[in-house]
Amino acid sequence: MQRGKILLRNVDTVMERFGTRISYLVLVMMGVTVYEVVARYAFNRPTFWAHESAELVLCVYIMLGAGFTLCHRVSPKHIKMDVFYTRFSPRKKAVVELVTSITFFLFLGVVVWQGWGMAWRSLQMWEHSPSVWGPPLYPIKLALPVGAFFMVVMGVARLIRSLNTAITGKEAA
Repeated sequence: MQRGKILLRNVDTVMERFGTRISYLVLVMMGVTVYEVVARYAFNRPTFWAHESAELVLCVYIMLGAGFTLCHRVSPKHIKMDVFYTRFSPRKKAVVELVTSITFFLFLGVVVWQGWGMAWRSLQMWEHSPSVWGPPLYPIKLALPVGAFFMVVMGVARLIRSLNTAITGKEAA
């Protein structure tokens, strides 16, 4: 049992550190956007790359940050039916999480599987955006299965905690 707690704590720690680092991508997006606004309105020299860059960074930020968000279990980051859910005992909440985890894992399994296929095809052909700037898309597409994999890892950790709570009636740390 002690090994399980240590493993869950390590998963949380890794996800916390990774998520904190991913959160700095917001600063990158802000910097690119501010640069574009200043170039466009102060110097009348708009860029052809800034808007697309911010979009691509946002995609990576969302996909790689999803596991971090799941780690924190806070609504409204991940939506729940709080009208009912907050009134449940810890054991009932755990049972609800166990039942809904089936859909969660099925969905993420498809995302990892299909996302990996999409990313692999993109990598094989060195896919680039059809825009004038033409940045590579394969690293961005790789963020989808990687982010979904991190969500699966966090989902397994939550499943273990929910199973423990459903059995013992006490919330796991």
